[in-house]
Amino acid sequence: MKICLKNALYVITCLGSLSFYSCKKFDDSRPNDLGKLVFAGTGNAAQLTPPGTSTGTATFSGVYDANQKVFNYKLNWKNLDTTVVTARFYGPNAVGQENVQLRDIFVSTTTANNRPKTDSLTSAFFSLNALSDKEANDLKDGKWSFLITTPTSPNGVLKGKITYVRTYFDE
Repeated sequence: MKICLKNALYVITCLGSLSFYSCKKFDDSRPNDLGKLVFAGTGNAAQLTPPGTSTGTATFSGVYDANQKVFNYKLNWKNLDTTVVTARFYGPNAVGQENVQLRDIFVSTTTANNRPKTDSLTSAFFSLNALSDKEANDLKDGKWSFLITTPTSPNGVLKGKITYVRTYFDE
């Protein structure tokens, strides 16, 4: 009887352990993961007020890591009539005024530093320069745009609206 009881306890222990480890546990590996938000935009002279005449175009792509508060972006433009003096982000300010300059993408201080007629810029906002919660929300809500200026069009040669595309999560 002692041997049978000992064998039975051994079998019960093994089955209990097996069933315990085979159960699927709740995946809480990213309970607070806010994801990475993808943004895109296209720019042209028709989006200016009043509309411009440039045949140049621009594209914008960006990813905002909501966990790390890092915004990586790339702005491309092509076929402009002359060099680029500035590229900036615009949107609402803290008190709700629309179309206010928010942040610089590129600013040339001398003609020698102007960017070519066809070019691209890649950069990021992070750490002390990270987007505020309001800026991130306004960006997601489609309230941001970009504006590119040239020596002959100091008020803008191309403008593009930045739109939210989707959120993804790292696996």
